[in-house]
Amino acid sequence: MNSRLGTLFATVLLATACGTEEGVHRGTDIGPALINLTGQLEGEVPENLNADLLRAALVWVNIPQEAIDCMNEVSGPLSFACLAFDELTPALASESVVIEPVTLATFDVPLRALPPPSVLVGDSDQRMGFASLVVFEDLNGNGDLDFVGPTAEAAIDAPVAGQLHPDGLPLSVVVYREGQLSPLWEAFAGAGCGEPEQGFSLLTLEGDGESLPTCTVTGTDESTIGVTFDLTEDTKRMLVCQLTPEMFSTYPSVAPPAGAVVDCNYIDQMVFTAYPNAYCAFEQTYELRGCGFDLTGTCSSPEWDLSSNPPSWWTCGNEFADGFSLTDNAAELTDGLDELFTVTFDQGTETYLPSALSVVLMVSQAEGYSVTIGDGVRHIDNDSNGLFSVGDSLEIYEPQDLFGPDVTTVGVGLVDGEDMFSTLAWYP
Repeated sequence: MNSRLGTLFATVLLATACGTEEGVHRGTDIGPALINLTGQLEGEVPENLNADLLRAALVWVNIPQEAIDCMNEVSGPLSFACLAFDELTPALASESVVIEPVTLATFDVPLRALPPPSVLVGDSDQRMGFASLVVFEDLNGNGDLDFVGPTAEAAIDAPVAGQLHPDGLPLSVVVYREGQLSPLWEAFAGAGCGEPEQGFSLLTLEGDGESLPTCTVTGTDESTIGVTFDLTEDTKRMLVCQLTPEMFSTYPSVAPPAGAVVDCNYIDQMVFTAYPNAYCAFEQTYELRGCGFDLTGTCSSPEWDLSSNPPSWWTCGNEFADGFSLTDNAAELTDGLDELFTVTFDQGTETYLPSALSVVLMVSQAEGYSVTIGDGVRHIDNDSNGLFSVGDSLEIYEPQDLFGPDVTTVGVGLVDGEDMFSTLAWYP
């Protein structure tokens, strides 16, 4: 199963809002039911389940602006990737209904009110919103599904079932279309989904998780929505965790809070858990050089680049900050074999065998190419001692035509498998 695809739909049962008309309300649970959603409990019932406390609700989710911007820029099958990330957090829950402990089978959730504009995407003539069916234990007995923020150390209610099947697919999704077709639908059109009709409909995705799923769109009264107990603990938490948009941004705007668990990935990427003891403990990522939504993985046109002037609190890669420097070759990259950059050994007492040295050129975030002395590395032995030592430099060349003007590349020095100048990054 594609994990990004699975994460997308772990918390999403899409439901949107229709135009306000006389007798139809938004945001409050009053009036007759507009529709009834029928859920079907599936999977292995947990041994410690308190069936007397079970309730079900429809949960509206937030759609980040970045996803909408991505779909405005990308068309076709690639647009499906714009929504495949962990930024769909709960925003609003409908009234909940009791699930009879005797049956633990099907249940109906009435939707008596349209969602408020705050959880919809688009303006009054082009709106779409998303929601998911969640089954939970109402631990505080107030009849509502209570969400928790990023710093809370415990949940208020216990989510026990949602719509993500063990393998991620198939998945049923409720969609409501109001007015013109929202650009948000591009994500599903890219997966082959036909246009939904005005009002509510049910979208079903099926597939093996390795390729784009197949899709059908039907009326909400024609199908039953599967809600499974077979969820990971992380997925259950995400059903009730209200994370802030800033927690999904990779721009290093503020330092991780005191007590955060911080790790480093490559040269210019910091991975941290801001509140490791929280119920909603969430791993965040900062990048010194970032592209926001970059479906190619190359970040050829960065939105920001702090690699030459990182924030004062940036700790990643500082182990070898003193001693080496990198100078970019000023010439533009061509389709031929180019000189890329030079690494200079400025200070230090260590010496290294040139034969033990290699330089990894990251062609993209996922693909690396290693070059060695005589292959793509020229050792300038200024003291003629046959070793790479202080005062020497390394000129890095393309051993073959790897890079062009639009390729993002990072140079990382390695000595006997250990980072030697891990703070040095090169971008054409």
